[in-house]
Amino acid sequence: MRRTWLPHITKLVLLASVALVSILALELQASRRESRAWADRANSLVPGSLAPIAEVQTLDGQFVELGRPQARAQLYLVYRTDCVYCTRSLPAWLEIVARAETMPAVRILGISLDSEEITESFEIDRGLTFSSVSLRDTRLVDLHRFWIVPQTIVLNSQGRVAFSRIGVIESAPAVDSVLTVLVGLMKGEVPTIDLGVTNDGARDSPM
Repeated sequence: MRRTWLPHITKLVLLASVALVSILALELQASRRESRAWADRANSLVPGSLAPIAEVQTLDGQFVELGRPQARAQLYLVYRTDCVYCTRSLPAWLEIVARAETMPAVRILGISLDSEEITESFEIDRGLTFSSVSLRDTRLVDLHRFWIVPQTIVLNSQGRVAFSRIGVIESAPAVDSVLTVLVGLMKGEVPTIDLGVTNDGARDSPM
């Protein structure tokens, strides 16, 4: 009997070991996701918070105030010209911009962390349809937490963050999420959506 049951006991021990390893792996993944979520909040404007106010000038000479939309919504598209994730986000961004331009009170602003010359060349080469500002002041970059790119941010009329996303944006659901927030703000609603960091990640933006 002992010899008959020994293989079965061995199999049960192995199965229990596999199950334990699987449980530990799931717990580790959950812990990593939680850590990443906290890192996201530390590295971006948190939904519901007030965005800092700062006056900047776009490449086409317009003075605008970050954090003070003077409209029902303000859309920030934060990028670096050499960031592959930013380049991958461009088609989705341009789709969002095209739809947002049909809305009566949305201010769209690209925020480049490169020089004016590099940003202007990038605008032409990539056919950008929105105005950009070259933000090279490290104090403002730190103040607005533009350390990681790309970032897609929507502010409501009070200057509060209604939407914040770090990382590449290219899927249809992600595009629809931004548009849903903008449409809600046009209707006077105050939606708050936080999509966090995407699996494709993002890149640091050292100045």
